[in-house]
Amino acid sequence: MHTTTIKLDSLQSKNLVRGYWMDSETLAPNNLNPLWGTAGGIKMTITDMMGYIELQLDENNLVVSESHKALYEIRSPLQIGYYWRIWKDKYGTSYNHHGGTSGTQNWLFIYPKYNLGISIITNQSGPKTPKLLNKTAQRILKELIKE
Repeated sequence: MHTTTIKLDSLQSKNLVRGYWMDSETLAPNNLNPLWGTAGGIKMTITDMMGYIELQLDENNLVVSESHKALYEIRSPLQIGYYWRIWKDKYGTSYNHHGGTSGTQNWLFIYPKYNLGISIITNQSGPKTPKLLNKTAQRILKELIKE
């Protein structure tokens, strides 16, 4: 992942997309605080995101399989692993993580049973955004597998 970073150079800063706050009219400031690290401070290109999805689909990778281990059950069928929400349902076991800051949100879903990863990124952030992203990913999965 050659274009994933916490600290951006001047060209990367110039090309960084800005998101919108809840009113969908006010541009949010880009969060360029390197102290946040992966807590909203990491930046990556879509090419690197696709590489990350490919990595997460490799269950033979010891780091990936460890990160997908359930460490805590919230309530059936929801468990928590290392950074992952683990969900078991009729589609098999899936892993998802939600994140975002400064007017953007991303929800990443990994479906090993279907060798499928879905990343939905939006440049709008509001209280309803996570639920809408989750529902959108579920619709995409259902459309692709046609069960």
